[in-house]
Amino acid sequence: MNEDVYAKLSKVAYEKDAPEVYEGYRLDKELSDGKRKTFVHEQTGDVVVANAGTQLKNPRQRMKDIGSDLAIAFGAEKYDPRFRESERHQRRVEHKYGGKGITQVGHSLGGSVANYLGKKSDSVKKVVTYNAGGGLFSDRGSGKSVNYYTQGDVLSNVRALVNRGTNIVTRGKRKNAHTIMNFV
Repeated sequence: MNEDVYAKLSKVAYEKDAPEVYEGYRLDKELSDGKRKTFVHEQTGDVVVANAGTQLKNPRQRMKDIGSDLAIAFGAEKYDPRFRESERHQRRVEHKYGGKGITQVGHSLGGSVANYLGKKSDSVKKVVTYNAGGGLFSDRGSGKSVNYYTQGDVLSNVRALVNRGTNIVTRGKRKNAHTIMNFV
């Protein structure tokens, strides 16, 4: 799988009206909401859960996401509602599609969620993140992750210092070093 497609799916996770089919993946509407989208590849059956990051432009979600960001900074993910909810979602995906490999992807807060689930669930075969946030006390993820960071992104470069897995630092395409648009 081309990681470029995972970046595109991570971008789609932010969209309210996600396309029903994207890059060969069909959206599972039953297992998708404003924080994550679940996709199943039409030919291979591969399951990808794309997690949205902090949604500052969404007034209903903004403060909850900032609370989750603070939980990451202080290593308190397991107590945070977003992370607990994501664990429940992971179990629903496993129940529907079986325990075969699930790929978790995400940008920013969504990448932190993906890393967290990669460590928590044996059903997650791969994790791909884009500018995942982190702090010195945050969950370090698992060895099954590939983590992309933009050079100069202070929000995620702390994570690169402590994260397990493969860390790849790239030059940004945009003035905003943190945006998902640097990867699509």
